[in-house]
Amino acid sequence: MAASAPIRVALSATMALTLLGCGEKVPTDSGWWDREAPDITGQYQFFIDGVSSSNVCEDQSHYVTDWMRGALGIAGDDPLTLSFTFSDGMVFGGGVDSSWTYWFNGNEIYDQASVVVSGAGVIFTDDTQRGISGSVEAEVDDDEFTTNNCIFEVRISGSRISR
Repeated sequence: MAASAPIRVALSATMALTLLGCGEKVPTDSGWWDREAPDITGQYQFFIDGVSSSNVCEDQSHYVTDWMRGALGIAGDDPLTLSFTFSDGMVFGGGVDSSWTYWFNGNEIYDQASVVVSGAGVIFTDDTQRGISGSVEAEVDDDEFTTNNCIFEVRISGSRISR
């Protein structure tokens, strides 16, 4: 007797997860490919898809949106030690792994405020163009804030425009 559709889907998902855990080959619709960290170096057009703050700092979002919007350069020879350079010279260390997950983090000064950044997301290919999607948490410490530090959650995306 043939397995029902939910059971077949569960078995297929279990097989895929087992194969993904092997760290060697991954099944795709068009065959198999090696699990290696993708080359994400190059210049990206970077977009802010949304900004939120859990405290009363929304009117201070320029501390992250001004330097984050526009150009992003990703450089380096080792996928685990890349530099992510945003406009206005904001540079953070990061990397990408074989699961096509990227990350970056670090501390910078912007507009006389300390900005602590932690970002992560996924790399994807859409019609041969490499893209990124993810989120960034930024904590801004400016002594002029009347409240505690401002913490922003920023949803991001981008497309590679050159290598």
